Amino acid sequence: MLLEIETIPECNWHKSLANLLPRPVWDSVRKDVYFRFNHKCGICKAGNRQLHCHEVWSFKDKGHIQILEGLICLCVNCHSIIHWGRTVAEYLQ
Repeated sequence: MLLEIETIPECNWHKSLANLLPRPVWDSVRKDVYFRFNHKCGICKAGNRQLHCHEVWSFKDKGHIQILEGLICLCVNCHSIIHWGRTVAEYLQ
């Protein structure tokens, strides 16, 4: 996966598995992703940083549909870049 800033349609903000699944289920899913990626970032391969499970989505403007394409393990730095808009908004608050 390349490190790219993702643009997410506003109608899909805050819609994620992490927010929709019960916490124990999400924890199981993300821990499986960490294991599959050998506890290393799927982009920069760092293994000595905090890791996040990132949901890879595609979006269809017509009907405001989002489709889960997969899950990837990311370090906190790469995850902050992918969600640049959210990162900047948090910084400005």
